[in-house]
Amino acid sequence: FFLLRWKKANLPLKVLGATGLACIAAGLEAIQHQRDFVVMLVGLSDMYYLPMVYGTLIWCALFASLIVPNLVGSRETQRERAFVSALKRLALDARTRAISDNQTLHLTLSGDRFSVSQDGDAKQRGAEILGLDLLASARVSRCQLNGQDASTADWDLRFYPDGTADQGGIEIEVGQNVYVLNVTAKGQGTVDDQLTDQSTVQWQAGTYETR
Repeated sequence: FFLLRWKKANLPLKVLGATGLACIAAGLEAIQHQRDFVVMLVGLSDMYYLPMVYGTLIWCALFASLIVPNLVGSRETQRERAFVSALKRLALDARTRAISDNQTLHLTLSGDRFSVSQDGDAKQRGAEILGLDLLASARVSRCQLNGQDASTADWDLRFYPDGTADQGGIEIEVGQNVYVLNVTAKGQGTVDDQLTDQSTVQWQAGTYETR
């Protein structure tokens, strides 16, 4: 198509190439300085067909470079928010199920998945009741259990039938954002920006509180 246009216009190859390069240079300059160069394209397109096509393509590329990253970023933000809400709800549901089923439940992290499971034996954990997958871009940076740092393999936060729980938390980095699931001795789960200092908490979880 471009060759046919060029032949019909009977334009010298050097002129055609020089004009095309000028249009591309104008487009790149506009992208760098974020200026509108529609006027440039109109002026050049009156002269030759091919530079107009070049200009249109550059304009489309500029438009995509401004819009597409915003759309992708918005989608990632929505996924992060959904994950944070689901993480908080997972702790709440674990406490609720422990009370309603009258059994101890374990919140653990295995690989890239949170799991709420029943009591098991020394060799194998019980069946999973609830679960939540980590985001692909997430990284666990720190775990805490009963005031002590723990590895992800040893992080086993228990919810008891009386509504209490082990004190603990887990810190998750998603890009530049940090989300921390904190669970109190009363079984309340919150998502904060840092681990709770539990050194001052002395009430032992797993025992019945006098009311």
